[in-house]
Amino acid sequence: MGAENECVLRQRVDSTDKMCISRAFSALSRYLASQRTDRGYIHRKYLLGEYDEYDESMTTVPEDCIYVEEWRKQDEVRRRVIYELEEITPYEGNPFAPFKNPWNWIGDASTDVDITAAVDRYLMPGNEIRLDLLLLFLRSHSHMSIRYTDAASGDEIVFPNKGVRIEADGAV
Repeated sequence: MGAENECVLRQRVDSTDKMCISRAFSALSRYLASQRTDRGYIHRKYLLGEYDEYDESMTTVPEDCIYVEEWRKQDEVRRRVIYELEEITPYEGNPFAPFKNPWNWIGDASTDVDITAAVDRYLMPGNEIRLDLLLLFLRSHSHMSIRYTDAASGDEIVFPNKGVRIEADGAV
């Protein structure tokens, strides 16, 4: 009788071990799934400028063009930009991470032309907003004064020649 009880006890322990291992594995799987960031996907790639179409064999952005990579995640869209003669590299990071919007308004102060909505389409962590992009939305003239209203201070600032980098807002 002793050997029989020992056998039943061993079966119960084996069964309990399997159940515990299964529960631990399920918990670990749920934890790892919660840690993954949904970065969305690249919906399309295109060029703004003289070339009509983006060619997948391109390794650098053609002259007088801006490369745009359109990312989608559910109903949200973000656009990455790379400027002429720069290398086209894979995006590092999360395109849907929160970012610091550097302005409340951007446009040509001499004519009060507001291009905020047009430029905001290209706000994405890591992007640089440069004059090349802004000039696609403005008519160039001799008294042009591209400025923006700083989101933090409310000051009107002359848009810098080097552009403005869009920074991620906090740790992601």
